[in-house]
Amino acid sequence: MADVIQLSDHTALLERDRQMFRMRIEGKSVREITDELNCSIADVHAAQHRMAAGVTPEFRQRILEVEIARLEALHKVFFKKGEEGDVEAGNWCIRRADRMSKWLGLDVMPRGDTVDDKTREPSSYEKITEVLMTLKYGPTIDGEAIEQPVEGKSE
Repeated sequence: MADVIQLSDHTALLERDRQMFRMRIEGKSVREITDELNCSIADVHAAQHRMAAGVTPEFRQRILEVEIARLEALHKVFFKKGEEGDVEAGNWCIRRADRMSKWLGLDVMPRGDTVDDKTREPSSYEKITEVLMTLKYGPTIDGEAIEQPVEGKSE
């Protein structure tokens, strides 16, 4: 059984977090880690969180730039093969374009761009409902109701 480390020592805490993280990556269960290191399940989860929490917006941006550059280099090769008729290369180019759109946020409709109800085509559900209502209740008459005086009655 391992020695219990006082958590006030930050260097020892970091080393223990690394050890727990490596053990999880190697495929050990949380219970195995708690037994081997004489700690609680919450300690293992906290260590995982501390070890994986270092993704800052700047780091994310740098990684995105590197990945885009790598994909651009590969795209040149696959695009030429796709032009020559290689179907798999063409599919790769399409998947790459989709991935790039997701990464760059190009596949999301801006919030201000909504479809106007008056200009959109009715859905198939709406069309079927209209036909069924016409069959059941008769045709719908567009217009406004006007009261007409009844002959022979005075007001």
